[in-house]
Amino acid sequence: MKQECKDLIGQTLGRKEGTISDEEGEQIIAAFESKMQTLSKRKDFWDRWGSMTQAERIQAAGGELAKDLQEQARQKKAARYKQVLAQNRSLRELDRLAREEDIHAHAGVAKLMLGVERAAKGIQNEYLTSMLDTLNGIRSKWLGFMENAEDARDFAREVYGEDTKNARAKAAAEAWAKTAKDMRGRALHAGARIGLIDYGYIPQSHDWAKVRNKKGGGKNAWIDEVFPLMDRTRYKQDNGQRMTDSQLRDFLGEAWEDIVTSGHNADNLWDALETPVEPSLVGYKKYPHRELHFKDADSYLQYEAKYGQGSLTSTLIGHVSKMSHDIAMMEGFGPQAETTFKFLKEIADAQALDARREKSSWELLTKYSDHHGLTRVTLDEMWRVLSGEASAMAVNSEPAVRFLSGWRNLEVAGKLGKAFISSFSDIATYFVATGFCRMDFGQGMRFLFSVYGSDWKDYANRCGLIADSISSDFIRWGSDNLGQGWTAKLANASMRASFLTAWTDAVRRAFNLNMLASLGKLIEKDWSALDDYDRARLQDGGIGEAEWRLMQEAGTEEFKGVKFLSYKRLKEISSDPKRMIVDENAESLASKVIGFILNEGEMASLGPDLITRTEASRGNKRGTMSGELWRAAMLFKSFPLAMMEKHWRRAQFLNHHGGRVDQLGYLAAMVVSTTVMGALSLQIQDLLNGKDAEDVTSGKFWAAALTKGGGLGFLGDWIVNGLSDDSRYGAMSGAANILGPQLGSVIEASDAAFAWARAPIYDKDTKPGAKTVRSIRSHLPFLNMWYTSTAIDRAFMNEFNEWMSPGYLSRMEKKLRRGTGQDYWLPLDNLTPTRAPRMADQPRK
Repeated sequence: MKQECKDLIGQTLGRKEGTISDEEGEQIIAAFESKMQTLSKRKDFWDRWGSMTQAERIQAAGGELAKDLQEQARQKKAARYKQVLAQNRSLRELDRLAREEDIHAHAGVAKLMLGVERAAKGIQNEYLTSMLDTLNGIRSKWLGFMENAEDARDFAREVYGEDTKNARAKAAAEAWAKTAKDMRGRALHAGARIGLIDYGYIPQSHDWAKVRNKKGGGKNAWIDEVFPLMDRTRYKQDNGQRMTDSQLRDFLGEAWEDIVTSGHNADNLWDALETPVEPSLVGYKKYPHRELHFKDADSYLQYEAKYGQGSLTSTLIGHVSKMSHDIAMMEGFGPQAETTFKFLKEIADAQALDARREKSSWELLTKYSDHHGLTRVTLDEMWRVLSGEASAMAVNSEPAVRFLSGWRNLEVAGKLGKAFISSFSDIATYFVATGFCRMDFGQGMRFLFSVYGSDWKDYANRCGLIADSISSDFIRWGSDNLGQGWTAKLANASMRASFLTAWTDAVRRAFNLNMLASLGKLIEKDWSALDDYDRARLQDGGIGEAEWRLMQEAGTEEFKGVKFLSYKRLKEISSDPKRMIVDENAESLASKVIGFILNEGEMASLGPDLITRTEASRGNKRGTMSGELWRAAMLFKSFPLAMMEKHWRRAQFLNHHGGRVDQLGYLAAMVVSTTVMGALSLQIQDLLNGKDAEDVTSGKFWAAALTKGGGLGFLGDWIVNGLSDDSRYGAMSGAANILGPQLGSVIEASDAAFAWARAPIYDKDTKPGAKTVRSIRSHLPFLNMWYTSTAIDRAFMNEFNEWMSPGYLSRMEKKLRRGTGQDYWLPLDNLTPTRAPRMADQPRK
């Protein structure tokens, strides 16, 4: 480059003569070209760009670049400031945890990470609440298996500026636009650098395998189909002229390459920028596939139908979830969240080493070691889950991941049809959690019976208490989100059909509303007037004195005769720009309160937290051998692990802020109440299966009730029955239960296969045909529901098994008598009862 050219560029940018090197000059020219292309699309340059001379364009681009550099410097300074504040805030919280809660080193960092997870839930629910019109405007049918195509089409058209005359679709589009705008503003304030688009935008989803379309023409076929769907006015050359057909096809070719090689499966407002924010003149990288501008809604829908994945609703919710997670990470750990994590971990490592000087071996193990939960996960493993790294797929492992995750979904769909009966222990945990939070038991009872009404559902949703069945895939008994695809929809539909989804939503909704009402009463006291217990549990949930003052300012509102903490006023305070300037706690107020309530609700009806979710994968990516083996082994185990771990941590809290008596009382109440409800679940399940009630004087019965009520399920069966043939959970041995349902299915299928070769692995009495049918039936959705299974068995399945394996029914009867002394009041081969159910006495031969 000639020196006079470099000097001219330097002059435009305000640089001194002779200070630009050849390399920097080339980089700056590239930045000029990028900026000129951006300006050609901007509204304030749109009409006049074509009539401007090249010199005028260069001068305009230079002026904008100079502004960008100034803004970049300001943003870098602000980001450093936010980073320092986040690290300082984290250090203060670690110090408080050590002084007030006796939580040290790595355990303290784990507590901060749990706080980020809690904040993400609150933020997600805050924004999902603001787009309720969107969620209600796109209806579904068949237990959520299918999305209403007309609703999705009208919503997309409204977003793209078309008037559909559909009031519901218009409200849905307006709610989405406002939510997206609010999320972007909060992300910017947290330290993100996001550009702004100037037209209605819907997140795009790209299924890389469909885009690749190896058998259908690949790259060229994709370009041919996408080309006519593009908005040609948004693709311009640097000179302001529209791209030629050849240029646009080359551009789309780059898009295809990026989608296929990177495997990105979702777009969002962070990436699809109409006016991109260049991080620097040198480092700005374009992402062509994130600049797919469709000419209208029908073009967008046509593309999504063929090359997208998941429904429109799941795409929108996924976008909100990702944005909420990123905002929580930046607000909690600063714009460079991973840097803060590494910084805090180094401090924890140093504290752990320093503790070796004077702490006992027991304290070093329990308070200063980097091991958390029953399976002893580490901070690094937790970070990989929290940051999303563990959710990513290993390179080129997508086919394996899809197969294995689909298999897990089928295990959920086929084998959890009776989990609703087991979930009766929620009643016990509901009232134990009510007592822990010092809430009104009578009011809690009323809510438990009234929250099924649509009026209470609507009010809870408006207060940010969105049900899990709306905000995310149902994951109570699984190891992670069910994901997308037909197997995931099948699993979710099965959970809905079993009433487990409705039950869990109702229990949590009842508790959350009671909590919101309880806070409405508690804010009558100043922070200093609260006793140590209340202050400690509030701080444990992320609510400090500053937030408490704002909650008091928000006050209460009344609904159906009950006073609640006013979510509407909390939201108004959070959305007030003036308040955000003078009080850094204002913007996050609503989401903090909602996050606190939701977290407590997942104690009333157990849900997995970050530690439990980490135990399900050990932070390993999907598609890796270790990651898939862990996910297979831990399927269905997240609930029992959460039951043991979360309530044990709560008991420790009570020991610290009450005493040993409070701790033991809490544990005793938990064990006794869940055991009683476990006994009820066992007896109801037996009666539904056509069996007599078990002998309540039997120690074996109460051991089974203890494990079932405590959520141990598979483990309790193994403890009670060992590896014998009396295993309660189907035909597999106890060892297969421990290995997880996927590996158990492999053992079960292998046993059937070897049985055909006259060499069964176990269960030598049952014939191979009956084994094969039983294995297939256990994976079929809707056939194993608590209200359909017995009827199907008596109608034809048992007789079919008897035909396939003569003596099958008599062996079942003998096995039941030998195990518990029960008989069948409903014959195995008949839907007509022979007598009334009775209580079994003792095992018999």
